[in-house]
Amino acid sequence: MEIRGVLFDVNGTLIDIETDDWGEETLGPLKYFLRYYGVRLGRQELRSRLEAGVRHHLGIIPQPFPELDWTLIWRDVLAQAGVFDHGILSGDDTGPAERRYQISLDLARMHRSLARRRLRAFPKTHEMLDDLSRRYPLAIVTDGQWAFAREELTETGLIGYFRHVTVSGDMGLRKPDTRIFHDALHAIGVDASNAVYVGNDPYRDVHGAQASGMRAILVGDKSLPNWATSGRRPDYHIRHIHEVPNALQALASR
Repeated sequence: MEIRGVLFDVNGTLIDIETDDWGEETLGPLKYFLRYYGVRLGRQELRSRLEAGVRHHLGIIPQPFPELDWTLIWRDVLAQAGVFDHGILSGDDTGPAERRYQISLDLARMHRSLARRRLRAFPKTHEMLDDLSRRYPLAIVTDGQWAFAREELTETGLIGYFRHVTVSGDMGLRKPDTRIFHDALHAIGVDASNAVYVGNDPYRDVHGAQASGMRAILVGDKSLPNWATSGRRPDYHIRHIHEVPNALQALASR
């Protein structure tokens, strides 16, 4: 195999992340922040409205693997509470519309920042990417929110290694939809037959990449599924992200 490009998943592959979207430490500060806009909701009621928003938006996105937009979910919570019915946030003019957009974006980012418990690159990730970026064009294909996915890559010092970043939130669809993989391949000008995808999820990453025509490297200690019925399994399996160069060398020799 002639390898001309390498694509990566992010969370659980390059970045070691832990979040808690619904705990008191997360929703508690948000419920108090909302009171400045006249919204008085307890944590459970706020969670119920957010979860209802998730179900609603998943139901109206015409994709087999839909991706949410948390700015729209927060916008709906505010709208249902009547926040946009009066004051500087009301009306159809450009000014109020921009302010409604900004507060919804701010709440999505605040929610994410409060939910974070850990966010860091896995050991030796920078060294591995520095090596590979000198030899191949690199790209990201990640299931994430446009409101903060690139900012988290920047925060962990990873974004500079990549020529292109495809975020599911930009497209309204998630892996394993093949279109999200082909978007990144097109951006870096590499044919799928000459590309390798690296991820930690056997279905979304391995199945999605292989269905797109790429080879797939599975990272981590997750037990490998039984692919006997479908004939699909990772083209290579490694335990740690810094082993990717050796895996690529092995695939290139096949």
